[in-house]
Amino acid sequence: MTNITAPAYEASDTYDSYNVNGLINSTAFTFVIPVYKNMPERTVMPSSLSPNNYLSSLKVDGISVSGFDGDKTEGYRVSVLNSKDTVSITGTTVVGGATIVVNNNQKVNLAVGENKIPVKVIAPNKEERIYYVTVVRENAPVEITDDFDKIVVNAGLKHNNNYIGNIHLNDTGNTIKTKVTNQNKNVSITIKDTNGKEKSLTSVIATGDKLTVTLDGKSKNYTLYVYGDVNGDGLSKATDYVLIKNHIMTDKKLTGANALAADVNNDNQVRATDYVLIKNHIMKGTTL
Repeated sequence: MTNITAPAYEASDTYDSYNVNGLINSTAFTFVIPVYKNMPERTVMPSSLSPNNYLSSLKVDGISVSGFDGDKTEGYRVSVLNSKDTVSITGTTVVGGATIVVNNNQKVNLAVGENKIPVKVIAPNKEERIYYVTVVRENAPVEITDDFDKIVVNAGLKHNNNYIGNIHLNDTGNTIKTKVTNQNKNVSITIKDTNGKEKSLTSVIATGDKLTVTLDGKSKNYTLYVYGDVNGDGLSKATDYVLIKNHIMTDKKLTGANALAADVNNDNQVRATDYVLIKNHIMKGTTL
């Protein structure tokens, strides 16, 4: 029994019932009193303080965690560069008087790879809830020796086994041309669609387009991917988030440039958060 006031009420009701029926002085009573082990030394009345131990927001190094929902305690991922070896986890409690405890209020040291970090929220009445956020620290960068790869990486593009990313919706061939020629003015580029037809540099880039970078008579080919353009039509629409949903829930898995384009939040996984980002882009106009 956890309601310590119940025995007093029940005893009073029982006494009244026996008294009304004239049984108080005419009946012998035998009382059985159970004795429990490991009981507390004293009783504690229910707290009048709030039991609310929810968060309304969660941040890693001051940046809001994408897709945070205070009702869900797990499923949050954030990616950071390899150079980031510590992070600060903060949040906002729903009610005043609740407190947040992460790593004894110290910065969290990060190992390379996944770091599952508990975020404890203590309500004013001391009830606890624990959220978890996984911070993924990237592997140490591989030294780039290829001259063409150096150009694209230094241009701010993401290089991944001859796939080129960090390209966004509505970027054109001229967007890439400007970036790479800022690194070397002698570089020239051409872009072809998935059918092998050369595209104007004023055309919007689509996932699966082929980029050829030429310098001093030598060339190298790359495949481009655009965050949110999963099906390769240069747009981000309902068909794209359906492909992500199918990738997660069925055996219709995305591969190559299409899988890279589906990783909208760039955490090296295709998950429900990517689906939500595309859905919000379509319905609310948020930027991918």
